[in-house]
Formats: sequence, C-alpha cells, structure tokens
Amino acid sequence: MTYEPRRRGELVYDALNRQVGVFMARVGRTVYLRPERGGEEWEANPQWLEKGE
Repeated sequence: MTYEPRRRGELVYDALNRQVGVFMARVGRTVYLRPERGGEEWEANPQWLEKGE
C-alpha cells in the first residue's frame, strides 16, 4: 500500500483519511497534501499513501 510521491502536484490517495490530495512537500517522515480544488493542507502518514489517478 505504501507509495512515495516524488513530484509536487502529483495526485495521491490518503487511505487513512479517505481523501485524494495533491502532494505538496515532504518533511522528514511527514507528507503534506492539499485538496485537489484548493484548501488547507493536511499531514499524511506515508505508510497510508497510494498512487492517485
């Protein structure tokens, strides 16, 4: 299930929060995503990420 996004803007599915997000950054083990249509970023655990479509 673990997926490591590499490009800013890449779509990622956060299975823990059941949301698709846009990859913004990674700081240490924390990944930051934001909603596709804009909005507040959230912190995601990388072990729950899947490649978005």
